[in-house]
Amino acid sequence: MQDLQYALRTLRQNPGFFLTAVLAVGLGIGANTAMFSIVDGVLLKPLPYDDAARLVNIHELFPKRAAQGSTDEIPIPPADFFDFHAGQEFFEKLGAYRNNPVSLGKAGSDPERHFAVAVTADYFDVLRIQPIMGRLFTAAEMEYGNGSVVLLSHGLWVERFGADPAILDQKINLNGHPYDVIGVLPPGFSHPAKARLWIPATFSSEESVRRHTHTLYGIGRLKDNTTREQAEAQLQVILNRIGEEHPEIARDKRILVTSMAEDLTGKVRPALIALLGAVGFVLAIACANVANLLLARGAIRKQELAVRAALGAARGRLIFQMLTESMLLSAAGGVFGLILAYAAFFALKLLAPENLPRLEQVAIDGRALVFTTAAVLITGFLFGLIPALKLSRVDLNQTLKERGRGVSSGGRLRGALVVAQVASAVILLTGAGLLTRSLYALMQVDAGFNSSNLITMRVTPLPTKYAENVPAQIRLGRDILENVKALPGISAAGFTTDLPLQGNPRFMMHFEGFPPVTAANAPFSDFFTVSPEYFQTMGVRLVKGRFFTNADDDRAPLVCIVNEQLVRTYFPGQDAIGRRLEIGMTNPPTWRTIVGVIADIRNVDLEKPAPVQLYGPYFQQPGVMPNFAPSLSIVARTSNAPAQMAESVRRAILSADNAQPVYAVQTMDEIVSSKLAQRKFSLILMGVFAALALTLAVIGLGGVVSYMVTQRTQEIGIRVAMGASMMDVIWMVESHALKLVAIGVGIGICGSLLVSRALGAILFHVSPYDPMTLIGVVLTLIIIAGLSGYLPARRAARIDPVIALRQE
Repeated sequence: MQDLQYALRTLRQNPGFFLTAVLAVGLGIGANTAMFSIVDGVLLKPLPYDDAARLVNIHELFPKRAAQGSTDEIPIPPADFFDFHAGQEFFEKLGAYRNNPVSLGKAGSDPERHFAVAVTADYFDVLRIQPIMGRLFTAAEMEYGNGSVVLLSHGLWVERFGADPAILDQKINLNGHPYDVIGVLPPGFSHPAKARLWIPATFSSEESVRRHTHTLYGIGRLKDNTTREQAEAQLQVILNRIGEEHPEIARDKRILVTSMAEDLTGKVRPALIALLGAVGFVLAIACANVANLLLARGAIRKQELAVRAALGAARGRLIFQMLTESMLLSAAGGVFGLILAYAAFFALKLLAPENLPRLEQVAIDGRALVFTTAAVLITGFLFGLIPALKLSRVDLNQTLKERGRGVSSGGRLRGALVVAQVASAVILLTGAGLLTRSLYALMQVDAGFNSSNLITMRVTPLPTKYAENVPAQIRLGRDILENVKALPGISAAGFTTDLPLQGNPRFMMHFEGFPPVTAANAPFSDFFTVSPEYFQTMGVRLVKGRFFTNADDDRAPLVCIVNEQLVRTYFPGQDAIGRRLEIGMTNPPTWRTIVGVIADIRNVDLEKPAPVQLYGPYFQQPGVMPNFAPSLSIVARTSNAPAQMAESVRRAILSADNAQPVYAVQTMDEIVSSKLAQRKFSLILMGVFAALALTLAVIGLGGVVSYMVTQRTQEIGIRVAMGASMMDVIWMVESHALKLVAIGVGIGICGSLLVSRALGAILFHVSPYDPMTLIGVVLTLIIIAGLSGYLPARRAARIDPVIALRQE
């Protein structure tokens, strides 16, 4: 208590020192707490399910198709899933779901589009989820033809139905069919992400034996003391048997069992870990700054410590006294940091991209407070221990003789701390520079279209009205285009079944004149149907041949347009115009003639090369399957700000058929920006951390240089008295600063070369050892070092030698 009282009194008498130290520690702890809350919510917290560590996802693979640009992981065919379910022994429960978006109709309002999933019988048992109202599906409701029941998410129940307790057994309209509401699921439950309704996945006798339609996403709960590898090996044995029985469909397939948590966060894990490491450097630099401040105060307190030692205080007693002060500073910094953390936390959530997984799990909660407490204790110990050990080593005779001249022998240690700060700043600045160059490189990627002044929205024809009615689908598409084109301010309009960067439906294909293929080895292609003016509206470049016209209708021969990647893959060095291919596998084949080649369009991601792409005329054949009415994404190029035209375009679409929900209203620039959002988030945070590190390092460097000037005042006075010029004195001071920076930069470059390798997973077309970035960082630090040392150097150059020598 005496140590604590003395520390409080001492710090109260030195408010400048106290505020500076608390500010440095608070910045470090606040940034770390806010960043930890993000990493904890996204990566560290278990999924919100009972015993979530045993939950896995199950996919199938066609390894040989990866070379064709096909995605590695694909859903499971129904027949394969039923075989897995019957033959496995390592899962406590095994379930599956398929995406099944629905149109929700309600009297007196426009229809809405919601994400629904159709689930198998054991789906909720796998996740161990029970409704808060009502019940789950019965065995009878899982039978084909009996599945007109639905479970609501808590959010949808509150938002759309006003938390009506009488919702159970009410009927709601989904895709034009009545469904009985039988239950409401718990708050926060949404699996898969953004799902709002759950219906039974029922299969006809024909569907249950299909092995070529990959529609089911498998999930499982492993039994106790069972590994993923064991479960995967057993499912692979079953899949191998299927391949032997159906070689034309299932040959060479593999199974993949992965952790549900890792699947959810795998893509963002490298970036978040890198950012957590970066903010750790900021805290380390803050610690070095406060340690430097404590060493500087040691010059004043050395006589006090000598008197304490002379009166019998052991060295351990002195160390404990100084650690008490450092812990008090750290605690005050922790309180300030926690305030900053709350502010930074809300800023981070605003900056965080919407597609950051598990964002709803992020919070400054008890776990974050435990982290803050640990950071306070560790930080206070770290920045207090070195000065305490240094200053407690007291030479009584020498110190008491100095009579308060303020001489301190801690210069080398303070310089070493500044070197460490500069090295850390180099590492962070290098990381920020690499991310900046990476983002710039990504922004220069040719997406294959012109996104400016494009408004987009999506409409899904009701199955009850348009499925198996191709003429009605074509009529709806024509009416929508006519209405949109008639709007003032619209210069061009078109539609596609899926927009770039929003979806890539894949279908088997084969070419006339090529060796015969089966479903097991047929190549895949992204396939879309589009309106005649779609490519012109999107600004897509025609490489060869022609675009679609109004003459490509249901009375004309089937035609298609392909991208350059398809030509490079299957017709290298040849003219693809006039060649024929088929989407799907029919007997006899339904050939399409290639009439045009367009530039590659990035359908999946800006970072990945465009896969093989194939386009058909919507007015000739809306989709591959005649019993299915595909959704339409309308694009309209505007003469002014596209967002201002959104409501007019939406109303024009509804005027064609107001029973169809219009949703996903956004500009094409917003779609492109969303693909850059995670990189921008990483860059902004790394830039902020680098700026904090640089600021703290400059403050530390300026403090050391100023301290050096104070310590060498008499020497400088003698040099001036003997004829040294102002430039000589300035260079003497600046050279000291540049020497520290040069050592720090050298160490930092070596460190950045090691650390940058960890950034390789999140860089795009930039080497982790990019020389331009390193050169830019070095020049920046040299310039800043020169500026930070200039003011102390100017002060030193103006020292009056008479006053300096009079002190002796």
